[in-house]
Amino acid sequence: MSEYTSAFSPCGSFFSSLGKDGKVRIWDASNDTLLREYIPDKHLSAPITCIKWITSKSGKRKSHADTSMSQSLLVFGTTSGHLLVYNLSLSRLVSNFNFKSGSKIHCLAWSESKAQDVYTFSDNKNISVWNIPSNSAKNLWRINKSKIKAMALSQDSSHLVTASNSIIVWNIENKSIVKSFIGHISNITSVHCVGSSSDMYIISSSQADRMLSVWSMKAKHQTAIANFKTDEPVTSLSLNNHQGQTCLVAVNNCGALHYFTHQLNGKCVKPIDAKTTVRIYKDKGQTQVAAIVSAHVCPDNQILVAYGSGYLLSFDKIDLKSTNIINFDQKRLNILK
Repeated sequence: MSEYTSAFSPCGSFFSSLGKDGKVRIWDASNDTLLREYIPDKHLSAPITCIKWITSKSGKRKSHADTSMSQSLLVFGTTSGHLLVYNLSLSRLVSNFNFKSGSKIHCLAWSESKAQDVYTFSDNKNISVWNIPSNSAKNLWRINKSKIKAMALSQDSSHLVTASNSIIVWNIENKSIVKSFIGHISNITSVHCVGSSSDMYIISSSQADRMLSVWSMKAKHQTAIANFKTDEPVTSLSLNNHQGQTCLVAVNNCGALHYFTHQLNGKCVKPIDAKTTVRIYKDKGQTQVAAIVSAHVCPDNQILVAYGSGYLLSFDKIDLKSTNIINFDQKRLNILK
């Protein structure tokens, strides 16, 4: 799995996964319930290539659970260049954008600061912005050199980060390159932005590197200022930044979770080790591993984890300040500190 095929919603209440059968499955993470299965209508769209949770704004007062569901939308990119918007509470598509380009969408970007817009990169090498309320789309600019594998918006939505092997930071208003970094030796799979645009850090993962890399907008050079050791390539990344302290969880392709805390304020010569590594076992003898497929950092820095395989997933919230071994009925969680 990757961040573009499986993810928790921003509120952490829901989890979605794009299966090999083309279905998008959505769970209620609070009670391990499979809520929805969405099958694309072949008459209206094409196979889904990537998914992204976004949050709509609603003025109506509801309970927390109802609000989470009513404001949670899933955006799907497709091979035909359509952008679909799925409303979880209505259990149906509420928008079907057709840009008439017929160009496969590869990745998506969204930010809460400009919640009505979704950015995409397509086979035609165009960066496009789609406005959800107006049901309209436009090309912003064309990237000729490389195929983008991952994108992210700065917290204020003034800058767009695009990544292939290298990383480029764009000023959206004038479509100019603000900064570039050498990136990774293999295709980058995810990028995340931390901090304001002028003092922004970018955290990236790639297909082959066994570490996460950190890049600084203030740095005079194009190389990473820090690296986090993950043992294996990362498939899922989530973070929370509070008062300069970054809490980061990375799930690798062996199903283990690495937990880091670090203050991003300068260059680190040595790779940073995880404070905690988490593995989940199906048995008390710890011989059968239940792979962690994704994780989400909550505002209180507790960690939501999804583990299992296919559509047989379970969910738990972990407080990493607790004991080394945590029991959940028949489930056994091994935390190595």
